[in-house]
Amino acid sequence: MEKLLFDKGYKYIILLFAVALGFFTISYTGFPQTESMTLVKQFLFVAIPVVIWLILSKKSFLALFHTLTLKGIFKAVLGTIIIYGASFILGVIYQFSTNFSARPNPITTSSIPWYGWIMNYFQLFGEEILTVAFLLAIFALVSKFLGYRASIIIASILSALIFAAAHYWTYGSLIHPLLLLTIPRLGFTFIFLKAEKKPSIVSSWITHSLFDSISFIIGSFL
Repeated sequence: MEKLLFDKGYKYIILLFAVALGFFTISYTGFPQTESMTLVKQFLFVAIPVVIWLILSKKSFLALFHTLTLKGIFKAVLGTIIIYGASFILGVIYQFSTNFSARPNPITTSSIPWYGWIMNYFQLFGEEILTVAFLLAIFALVSKFLGYRASIIIASILSALIFAAAHYWTYGSLIHPLLLLTIPRLGFTFIFLKAEKKPSIVSSWITHSLFDSISFIIGSFL
């Protein structure tokens, strides 16, 4: 974890600003709603924070990519099954206990070319970058006052809530993503921290991608 942290506090502010700028490019509806523009927005969503992160600290960015092991990949896949199971149960409870209906994720109701799917998974990597950036910034701040365990728990919860809230533009609701995406995000973050001996963003990206793939496939038939 230490290798991921910056040596100066102001660098977290710059990184979060880059993440926010990347998020703005993908969520802003004032751009032309064309297929090519969507691809450009997805690319910028990932590229802006990645480039800034590399400029701020190449060492920190490269520390995200711990070497994958078969055991770690197995944990990522198993984590997907557990996380999806928990999410499915929560979703059923939520559906039957409320009359609220959020709009579905557009990806389940539209026809997407093969390169669009590639960019969607590329976008998921950007979502991992977004979450980990907030995780590290919050951890760096809270750890000045609390121990490691308390700091990582608080940072994981708050970054998961931010991740869920960022899906407001996808679902047209804040309640829906906060209730249904916070727990899966906590699972992805756990995989990021624990699948390998050191934090691995590729592990959480694998779990996140598998989770969304299952959701998209099932959602397409519902």
